[in-house]
Amino acid sequence: MALDAMRSPCPHCGSTVFYKAPDPYVLAKVVQDEVGNISFKGSAGIPVVVVACDACGHIQLFSAVKTGDWNIGVELPVVT
Repeated sequence: MALDAMRSPCPHCGSTVFYKAPDPYVLAKVVQDEVGNISFKGSAGIPVVVVACDACGHIQLFSAVKTGDWNIGVELPVVT
């Protein structure tokens, strides 16, 4: 799947030049225990591709599964 947003102007400044991070990242799940301690669980996170506008730095996140940058057999749940 192509990143269609990279074909459209930046929604913040209108530039058409973007930078795509070379590796995917994971939005980690935040977990709070009964005492109130917070931890991050990357294994329950969402793999994303980071795309930034070269002019203003506006950052957009896209599903790394849908872009083909995450091929570990992970399927994202469908929420209706």
